[in-house]
Amino acid sequence: MPQALMSGGALDVVIREAERSEWAAISEVTVRAFNEPTGPDPHAGSYREVAGGIEWLMRLGYDRHAIVAVFGGSVIGGVLWERWPPCADAVALFRLGVLPEYRNRGIGALLVGAVERAAQVHGYTAVVLKAMLEKGLPEYYARLGFTVFETRAGAGGHEITMLKRLVP
Repeated sequence: MPQALMSGGALDVVIREAERSEWAAISEVTVRAFNEPTGPDPHAGSYREVAGGIEWLMRLGYDRHAIVAVFGGSVIGGVLWERWPPCADAVALFRLGVLPEYRNRGIGALLVGAVERAAQVHGYTAVVLKAMLEKGLPEYYARLGFTVFETRAGAGGHEITMLKRLVP
C-alpha cells in the first residue's frame, strides 16, 4: 500500500500499512481511543483490549490487515480490516481509533479511505462495519458514505451494521 500524506495546518500525517513492530502501538491507541473521553465501554470489544491485543489479533491470521496514521514518528491512529466471512466480496473494518488529542482533523476519515482503497485493490466491492447507536458512531460513518444494513438490540445498546459499496 503506498503511503499517503495529509497536511492539515502544521500537521503532516502519513497513512500507510502497519509494520509488525507497530502492532503493540496500535493496541495502545485503540485502548486510549475507546476509553476516552466518555470512559470505557464494557460492551465494546476494545474495552477488553490490553497492550499487545492487536498483535494477538494479527497473529491469528485470517488475512487480517492493519493501517496506521503516523505523526512525528509515532502511531496516532489505526484501523484493522479483513475479509468479511458472510460475504465473499466485502471486507470488515474494525478497531478504528485515533488518539483523543488528534481527533477532529480528518484522520479517522483518512484511515477509512485507506481501507476502502486497499479493499478495492484486493478485488472487494464493499466495506462493512459495526457501531453502537448510543455512541453516535452511525452518524460519523454515514458522513463517510456508509448506510445502515442491520440493527440489533443487545445488553450494551443497539449494534448497527453499516455497509458502503465501493465504486470502481
